[in-house]
Amino acid sequence: MTSASVNSSDILMVTMGGTKSHKMPFWELARGMISRGHNITFLSAFPPDFHIPGLEEIAPSGLVSYVRRFMVFDLVGAKMKGEEPVPVGDIMRYGYEACDAFLSDFETRSFISSRRNFDLIILDGAYPECALGLVYRFKVPFMYINTVGFYTMPHSNSGSPAPYSVTPFFGKGFTDNMGFLDRAMNAAWHLGAMAMHTLSVTILQGVLRRHFGAQMPHVYDMSRNVSFILHNGHYSVSYPRPYLPNVAEVACIHCKEPKRLDPLIVNALGRLPQRVLWKQDAEQNMTDIPSNVRLHKWLPQQDLLVPIVTIPVFCDHDSNAAKAELDGYAKKIELRHLTSEKLYQAIAEVITEPRYKTEVKKRQLYLRDQKESPLERAIYWTEYVLRHKGAYHLQSPAKDLSFFQYYMFDVVLFAIFMLISIYVLISYTIRLGIKKLAMCLQNRQLDKPLLLRSKILINHSLLRKKKL
Repeated sequence: MTSASVNSSDILMVTMGGTKSHKMPFWELARGMISRGHNITFLSAFPPDFHIPGLEEIAPSGLVSYVRRFMVFDLVGAKMKGEEPVPVGDIMRYGYEACDAFLSDFETRSFISSRRNFDLIILDGAYPECALGLVYRFKVPFMYINTVGFYTMPHSNSGSPAPYSVTPFFGKGFTDNMGFLDRAMNAAWHLGAMAMHTLSVTILQGVLRRHFGAQMPHVYDMSRNVSFILHNGHYSVSYPRPYLPNVAEVACIHCKEPKRLDPLIVNALGRLPQRVLWKQDAEQNMTDIPSNVRLHKWLPQQDLLVPIVTIPVFCDHDSNAAKAELDGYAKKIELRHLTSEKLYQAIAEVITEPRYKTEVKKRQLYLRDQKESPLERAIYWTEYVLRHKGAYHLQSPAKDLSFFQYYMFDVVLFAIFMLISIYVLISYTIRLGIKKLAMCLQNRQLDKPLLLRSKILINHSLLRKKKL
């Protein structure tokens, strides 16, 4: 893929995500942009684990400490009890508390007050509101990397259609094939999340104005002005979507690392006749490993794309698991129902039934059949925004419409009002006409005796005249 040359640019990347996985797409894009001669500064809550030449990483200690204190939830334990792994109230407060911790940090304040300049800011699509303060400070175009593939709010805010009838809520196990009850529940979750987000942002807006001044615009107004969105999704592993021109899919720009497994899983793996590769990063050595299991600290995950047994725990895990099972290359087990026997049966099923391998190979072909790599696509569009100093010409006017205007609720309500008004007017006219007709008929009935009496009197008078 070729593109017009771009002079060396200074790019600021920011993620407020509470887990390290949010950094991975940024790292990959940073590597690609650095290879093209650009300078990258990356702000996050996680100090770097390794050095990337040309990348300046900053992890403000105030934000690091807050995230470490916050992320103490027993995700697995809560899921096994059938509870929400992270309570809704905690999800809400993370946005504004993490923001205050970030902006109150001495290193962050020094960074903001410095004379540094940037040509572009790239934000995480998850919890981007706080970092919009940096967009306001540096007065440059900004983009999103939507790190959570099933999360649609960044797209909705910029005008891309995401109808609830076919857009599963990212935190639940819905798919795009929903009956009436699922669509009703899906819509309820979307609307509830929107209400929760609005309340959280209202508080966060106060935090931003305390640090950047009362003149700072509302974050919703700023977020609608995003130049471009790099979306961590692809129709082969997510869902086909009608995105606007300012969205590009870049799924597989990175790989997520699996979590450490426990003895329950070791027991199930040991019963399998097949050889098992296990990626394991724990510092302590594991004992009692079955002879058919080989431990490796690193495995080429993209080269080992095979059928999956998935055990969703938190956030978008349920959506990913539901989609993979719908596509036929995965078997999902609910954590609260997990036993060694069930896990063994699930693994045996995906290994022995050919349909799982057939489906995963299909998805592999779909994912690889692209005219350029996801990283090349991400680099092209990032440099496109740099070349044009923003990509405002790709924006849709839909971004400026309210929820009621976008879905034409105001027009529908007006149409209903007009139909009701016409119905009432016609009904009133008919009733009035009937009433007048009835009165006219009634008057005629009353006039008949008088007319008859008059005729009798006239006839009587004529008879008297004749007699005379």
